[in-house]
Amino acid sequence: PPLAELLHDGCAVVVADLFRQGGSNGGQPAPLVGRKVRNPRDFAGYTFGYNEGLFASRVQDLVTLAAHFQYGEGTTREVHLIGVGGAGKYVAAARAIAGGEVASAAVDTEGFRFQDIASWRDRDFLPGAVKYGDMPGLLALGAPHPLWLAGESVTPELTQAAYHAAGGEVTLQRVNSDGASAL
Repeated sequence: PPLAELLHDGCAVVVADLFRQGGSNGGQPAPLVGRKVRNPRDFAGYTFGYNEGLFASRVQDLVTLAAHFQYGEGTTREVHLIGVGGAGKYVAAARAIAGGEVASAAVDTEGFRFQDIASWRDRDFLPGAVKYGDMPGLLALGAPHPLWLAGESVTPELTQAAYHAAGGEVTLQRVNSDGASAL
């Protein structure tokens, strides 16, 4: 229903098939682990020293799509990103990179935190993410641009502080376990 409402309002809606998901993965299920370089030593530095991980590739896909629809011939001039169903973390990172090129972002974090990842082989591993603020840090990098946030019981302190300092506003939307808005 929310997508139907957007279409009814004259918006164009694009559903992204990010790197190694769905059709872009040759019909195979999305991987549960990230790629690694061929080396007899199981060491993250060999993989991430010269290669981007799966998480970064998916974020790059979103940034590329946003740029296409922002600047491509015959396209819209206002781009909004929506990340739900596990894609919120990718949208948060894409928003951090794209800045004002994305008019607004809706992010359902589903409580995701990089610090909860147990292995560098996890498909969502992003080197340095925990050191530089985890999900609240990524969300903070989107300030002052409009952010609708779900999947959090409160707006993370770092995110709130960044938005306050930049003169922006975060709209926290509490969502029940069945996906319905609690407000």
